[in-house]
Amino acid sequence: MKTFNRRAFLQASSVLGGGLLIGLAMPVSYAQSGNERKEQTLLPLIKITPQGEVVVPLIMSEMGQGVYTSLPQIIAEELDASWQSIKVVDAEADEEKYGYQGTLASLSILLAWRSHRDAGAKARHMLIAAAADIWQVEKSACETSQGVVYLQGSDKKLTYGQLASLAAKMPVPEKVSYKSPEQYNIIGKSVQPLDISDKVTGKTQFGIDVNFPGLLTSVILKKPVFGAKIKSYDRSAALAVRGVSAVLEISSGLAVVASNYWSATKALRLLEAKWDLGKYKSFSSQDLVKQLKNKLSSPDILLKTIGHADKQLANNQGLSAIFEFPLLAHAPMEPVNFTAHVQSGKCELWGPTQDRGRVKETVAKLLAISADHVKVNTTFIGGGFGRKVQQDFVIDAVEVSKQLKLPVKVVWSRENDIQHGIFRPMSIHKLTAKLGKDKQVSAWQHTVSAHGSKEQAWLTTAGADHLPYNIEHFQANAHIIETPIPVGTLRGIAHSSTNFANEVFLTQLAMKAEIDPLALRLSMLRDKPRAIHVLKRVAAIAQWGVSKNNTYQGIALFDKTKEGSTFYIAQVVELVKRGDGKLKITKVYTAADFGQPINPNGIKAQVEGGTAFALSMALYGQIDIENGQVKQSNFHDYQVLRIPFMPQIITEVIENNESPIGCGENINPATLPALANAVAKATGQVINKLPLGANIFVS
Repeated sequence: MKTFNRRAFLQASSVLGGGLLIGLAMPVSYAQSGNERKEQTLLPLIKITPQGEVVVPLIMSEMGQGVYTSLPQIIAEELDASWQSIKVVDAEADEEKYGYQGTLASLSILLAWRSHRDAGAKARHMLIAAAADIWQVEKSACETSQGVVYLQGSDKKLTYGQLASLAAKMPVPEKVSYKSPEQYNIIGKSVQPLDISDKVTGKTQFGIDVNFPGLLTSVILKKPVFGAKIKSYDRSAALAVRGVSAVLEISSGLAVVASNYWSATKALRLLEAKWDLGKYKSFSSQDLVKQLKNKLSSPDILLKTIGHADKQLANNQGLSAIFEFPLLAHAPMEPVNFTAHVQSGKCELWGPTQDRGRVKETVAKLLAISADHVKVNTTFIGGGFGRKVQQDFVIDAVEVSKQLKLPVKVVWSRENDIQHGIFRPMSIHKLTAKLGKDKQVSAWQHTVSAHGSKEQAWLTTAGADHLPYNIEHFQANAHIIETPIPVGTLRGIAHSSTNFANEVFLTQLAMKAEIDPLALRLSMLRDKPRAIHVLKRVAAIAQWGVSKNNTYQGIALFDKTKEGSTFYIAQVVELVKRGDGKLKITKVYTAADFGQPINPNGIKAQVEGGTAFALSMALYGQIDIENGQVKQSNFHDYQVLRIPFMPQIITEVIENNESPIGCGENINPATLPALANAVAKATGQVINKLPLGANIFVS
């Protein structure tokens, strides 16, 4: 290996590459012995400046779930960098370099755990190799701490900034060892979020903040009914509005383009559009409920079967219950928006997306250009919840810009966002189960009737085919019907309904058998020590079983396995019943085991946010369709949780050495049934339908 003299090495500019997620090509020029050398191109994941700043590309989207901090924590730990030296930059959309970049299903931590540890550890190895080369010692004589390599038994030290250029010349090791949990200084610590300062001071740029000289704004008049077509419209009055430059037809409706949002919105109201409403003009959600209920008796998809549940439950044996879940909208605080600039053979985009790779593919296909000529600049996301995985609003922006060959930011109104979104599907569930002589559940059957497509049946069935409990005879079935309603993921996906049905029904079985709901769950978890632990911990912190005046509690468990990693969360919701019969949600207790915690405060924040999201769903969440149109239009009739309703959240983060998994979407499937079980305990009413309605609660 060629060595560098000390003077030349200290003069070097620095870029260090290492790890599986190579990509982010960085040009490097450096001087050696006073002679200029040609620019080099490296393929690194980590950039280290001469000042020792560690620049980490954020390959996933930040939407409040904390990956802007937690993913760099993983790299900083294995790199042995100072946390104060970390700087985050947005990564381009390039899945050949970085792997899958979709930010959904709480996959970020799960997907990044191995690759980011690997990158940090390999980079540290290369820095040590560089220092050993300079000092002419064995690598084992070197150790690292806080962005510095030290020579053991001496006062010699070199910073990462000084070493980076030489380290970049070192071979990338094929395999490295990782730190053990007892060596962690950053992983498992509640470090200060790296984005907090800009968010507090208002510097953070969300998609809706994108602005630059020459940028136009467009709003869209959407088709009023699913499948409607434009018949006629009058653009003259709209074009007379000051600042308005164009009225265009696009695939989703009519686009008004102006110099600002308010001019465009004013002009939109003057179009006098007339529509061919098509075959769905009489479609209603009530009709859909009837269709789904009728299909419960004839499922045609077998999801899973163990033993002989159908025989065990034949001839009306066991207890049955029907559960109903409505259509839901996402309603993020930042309505969907995107900015596009289509030019000849290329396109640049800016906006809040949960799937930048898919944006790149969608736009390339739409414009019939190479994906290499599509650049996606991902902004912070002002609430995603699965809505900003979709591409409809991106397509709007591209179609408008394509016609004008100018940069255009499309902003959906709140009404568009709620009435023309991608909805969480409606579903009806029938559960039947039988208790044996030992008061254990011996047979269980779960049938889901929902709408969508059979190819995406998991949107409504995931979780129906799984219970953590030991049941000898088990079966899950489904029937999916097609409707004109566009459906997709919403925080919790299918589990917000399937786990609600599972956990509420299990409590109903316990009450029928006069067994404590916690005791029944524990007795059915003989081979799930982590599940048992979270249930016992949440029971302990909630003082489950301790009688309190006019106080009622409900409990629920949720678990899921992804890519070989499993998490467990248990919650207890506590209510107080007033003299007038009104209920007040006072406390929510949580025991959360998401494997090795990366940032415990981040987990607690997600528990709090997920609980609030669940309470919004439980109290208000419902989209109704009449005459082919969504009735709700804004926060006055599609409400979200207000501050006075928010209970106290008490969370215990379980620490262990299991592989970590994200938690952003995995809270509400526990909160919803725990709340329903508490309401049933307080009122004596069986809770089989959402929303519960805010009228039974007091803030």
